Amino acid sequence: MKKTFSTGCVCAFLFGTFLSLSARAVSVSTDYSALWWNASESGWGMNVMQEEQILFITLFIYGPAGAPTWYSATATFASANAGGDRTYIGDLYATTGTPFGTTPFNPGATTALKVGSIQFIGRTDGTANVQYTAGPATVNKSLVRQTWAQPNFTLNTATPYVGAQSDVTTGCADASINGSSNTTYSQVALYINSIGNTMHLELTTPPTDAGLCTLHGNNYVQEGRYGKATLTGRCAALPPSSPLIVFEAREVEVGANYFTMQFKLTGGPDAIGCTTVGVMTGAKK
Repeated sequence: MKKTFSTGCVCAFLFGTFLSLSARAVSVSTDYSALWWNASESGWGMNVMQEEQILFITLFIYGPAGAPTWYSATATFASANAGGDRTYIGDLYATTGTPFGTTPFNPGATTALKVGSIQFIGRTDGTANVQYTAGPATVNKSLVRQTWAQPNFTLNTATPYVGAQSDVTTGCADASINGSSNTTYSQVALYINSIGNTMHLELTTPPTDAGLCTLHGNNYVQEGRYGKATLTGRCAALPPSSPLIVFEAREVEVGANYFTMQFKLTGGPDAIGCTTVGVMTGAKK
């Protein structure tokens, strides 16, 4: 476990101030369940439903003659690169069966013909790439999650949460700072206005740490169920001349009583060379 740091180190405010989680939580992968599309090619898309390390994928596309065509695949996790991109692969099938207006449904009429293979790569920036073969054709597409609704929270009213964080710090010039951390955090105030592209995060750290830390960004983007933003700010207890904290939040999801996000943290005093990646979550008070 990573050691506890002094007030002068920003690590004390974020690197080690949240509810204990399994260290495994730091490496939890993205849930790729979403409707994926290419905005410049509206009219077709790809549905992904994920359970554990398996993606069930359906493609609604157009065949060689322009007729509506449906393919499906069960893709399993294959590998992850150093940057965090995750690859899933599987066989691609075309299915036929009982016409939708026919009753009763005849399970015995269902057939599945393998037409090729599919590879899905989930990128750490929230985008994805899909490559599949169907007969003689090979298709390679860059995709994003399609957004149907914009979560919106007034910036004039605090939304208080009890928070939790699990993280890993690497690259610090002071090697004693490197390591993992899992601790509690009693007060988190989160504000999001996706219409105004604003995300604001206030963290009240224990008295022995860095006090109130305020992070703000005007670059919030909603991508399907997730949002992302780069926030900057400082902690009140730290010198005004200290370097800005840079907090890159991604996969931000806010529910009725919770929020979750993944993040990368750099900057702040006494954190030369440090990069911290982790998972943050909160339950509404």
